[in-house]
Amino acid sequence: VLHGGPRNPGTNQGPSWLSWYDARSGKLTRKVDLPGANSVQLNRYERPAIADAPEITYVSRHSEDSYQCLQIGRQSEAAEPMSDGDDGFDGSEARWFIEMSDDSKWLAFHDGERVRLFKRTGMELAEVETFDREVTSEKDVGNYLRNVRFTPRSSHLVVGSLFRTMLFNLETRKIQKEFKVGTENSDITSDGSLLVLWHDGGSWSVEINSGKVLAPKNQERGILHASGIDELVFSPDGKYLVSGDGTHFIVWNVTTGKALASLASPKEKDPDFRSMTSPVIVPGHGKVYGVDCWDVLEWDLGKIQQNQQ
Repeated sequence: VLHGGPRNPGTNQGPSWLSWYDARSGKLTRKVDLPGANSVQLNRYERPAIADAPEITYVSRHSEDSYQCLQIGRQSEAAEPMSDGDDGFDGSEARWFIEMSDDSKWLAFHDGERVRLFKRTGMELAEVETFDREVTSEKDVGNYLRNVRFTPRSSHLVVGSLFRTMLFNLETRKIQKEFKVGTENSDITSDGSLLVLWHDGGSWSVEINSGKVLAPKNQERGILHASGIDELVFSPDGKYLVSGDGTHFIVWNVTTGKALASLASPKEKDPDFRSMTSPVIVPGHGKVYGVDCWDVLEWDLGKIQQNQQ
């Protein structure tokens, strides 16, 4: 957990530190102070980036007048700036977000302008590939690389922007497939076989190994989000997908690409209602869960299925 201490009202800056907790007991097991002053309030819109490997932890955060990328060895008592020669991360004007593969062997740093892919061996990083955003016309100005994900089992890297999506094969180190469509958000089944991409209120499914598109983007959905999609979650069996836009959930059949239901909080019209988030779908229990400003919400998956028959 990245913590931010009390900030000075005059400078809006304060101390920050990284803490490790035992997941079972909740007890603090380790604490490392980070250099410089933290300049950004830690909230969902400016979340810190943390990647934790067996031997080392990587942290990206805003400090004073620049962004930092730090590394902390497992036995180290201090954080050190990351550097890779003339093009280091520390002191950058760009905010680097960090993604790590499930096996901890691959790291991707991305700042919207580019994605830098590294192979990790112990404490060492070797850069493998760099992907830059394309600006070939006036419409491409906002074409930021905003969606970067590793597939489970560490077979591929997904890199998405507003106008294209790439599927990079980590074994061959080549772009396996490039889609001439944008990506606002994505999720991947737990077995790493199926990728679902979302953009402009529509979605489509892709077989990762073959790159084959299973559900065309323009397929009739019947139910759409009225705003941007913030959250995506697959059911453990990979048959259902729940998408959330902050106020509503939509339950999807992954095989058919069909929207099964739009779910809302019973208090969505309450003046104090702010959001509905954190979707969870558990077919074994026949339930879909979420939280609003007051309660844990529950819907019956069986009734949702019956309404579609």
